Amino acid sequence: MLNLLVIGLAAFRLARLIAFEEGPGAIFHTFRARLGAYDYGIAGLPATSLGRGVTCPYCVGVWAALGLYWLSQYSLTNWIVVCLAGAGIQTFLQNITDYLAGTNGSNN
Repeated sequence: MLNLLVIGLAAFRLARLIAFEEGPGAIFHTFRARLGAYDYGIAGLPATSLGRGVTCPYCVGVWAALGLYWLSQYSLTNWIVVCLAGAGIQTFLQNITDYLAGTNGSNN
């Protein structure tokens, strides 16, 4: 059960990184751009399925959970899953405190 919680939190964090954030060196922004996330078609949505999928944290979360489960099976890579889980907890708590404070996460 603990493994499920850790993988869930790690998948939450990884999905947010991929779907919403720029990331170090704009790696996630570049990744989304190469998959067509910013090539808009009719109705203002990304024109490709991959472009739409990579901007959806629910879609990304399924694949992230699958990959993280696979990584968690190996002791050498399990630390990646645990680090992402810790970051997921921090992100979740930050979103809650931002919401309660009435801010959007900016440093104003």
